[in-house]
Amino acid sequence: MSRPGADGSDAFGRAMQAMALHRELDRLPGFMKTPAIRQVLVPAAHDASCLGPLFGEMAAAMVAGGAPGGR
Repeated sequence: MSRPGADGSDAFGRAMQAMALHRELDRLPGFMKTPAIRQVLVPAAHDASCLGPLFGEMAAAMVAGGAPGGR
């Protein structure tokens, strides 16, 4: 079971945020995939508006029996 660490960190939550961030960065047009944009997006708050679509993709992959897009 995932539990917060002694410092209050939440490994599962951080993993979900990292996956959502990767999804968002992957969907950017090519000209926006720069280190400067990454520096802006990484520290930004990632909440339900970012995680909702990620959970939808994960659920679709589970129902379909594989990763979306064959990844």
